[in-house]
Amino acid sequence: MPSQKTIDRIREQRPDLDLAAEHENFMDYWQSITGAKARKADWDKTWAVWMRRQPKRRQPVRPQNFMDALRASRQAETQTGATALPEAARGELTW
Repeated sequence: MPSQKTIDRIREQRPDLDLAAEHENFMDYWQSITGAKARKADWDKTWAVWMRRQPKRRQPVRPQNFMDALRASRQAETQTGATALPEAARGELTW
């Protein structure tokens, strides 16, 4: 388990991460590795580097947000005659 100081520092640096889920991934990965690669001089630093290297998470579009975006785009079309849809309504969703 990393020190509380390390956890707090990463929480501040990466508020977008689900630390509990990423910690499970970290544990699963390193517990499955054997040999020289599995020996670390500083597990706190190894954990912090793992967390900082995780990609930034885009918040998924929730169905109600999608419907709100679709309604808004339809209202805009009606008012302006434009047909441009917001990103969520064009099917560019990340699930």
